[in-house]
Amino acid sequence: MASTPPPTSNKSPLTWNSTSTLAQTGRPAPSFFYHLGDVVNYDGEVINYYWEFYEPYLHYPGPIVAIPGNHDGDVDPNDQFHQPSDSLKGFVRNFCSQATVHLPEASDAPRDAMTQPNVYWTLNTPLATIIGLYTNVPEGGKVGPDQITWFEQELRERRKASH
Repeated sequence: MASTPPPTSNKSPLTWNSTSTLAQTGRPAPSFFYHLGDVVNYDGEVINYYWEFYEPYLHYPGPIVAIPGNHDGDVDPNDQFHQPSDSLKGFVRNFCSQATVHLPEASDAPRDAMTQPNVYWTLNTPLATIIGLYTNVPEGGKVGPDQITWFEQELRERRKASH
């Protein structure tokens, strides 16, 4: 089973302008896209990020935030160069970067790595609070004690903030 890397912080520093408009339609543009996992299918390998992530979203200009799915955390058992510790390596590299940088796997795509604080996180917006929780690799998921504690704390904080 994949283990979740320790959080640097689960509070997202990410904020976006939610009032931008599409020049062609005059309607509000999306502030961001929330990818619900399996960003790269079959073993989450860095080499597959261009074709399975950057290329399909080539013409989407907004930020993309994500939680990893079980395929993002898988490690190919037949690949002698990938170890169990490589679980989530590609996801963390492309979504939890320490800085906004253009990665080689993005190639000609005009998208930089995202700076999410962890593979599970909370994003507070003016209209909603989004809690992204990674359920690890096993089919059907498995949430560990550290994530359960964090999740319960996030729910308590949201309850306090809403009263």
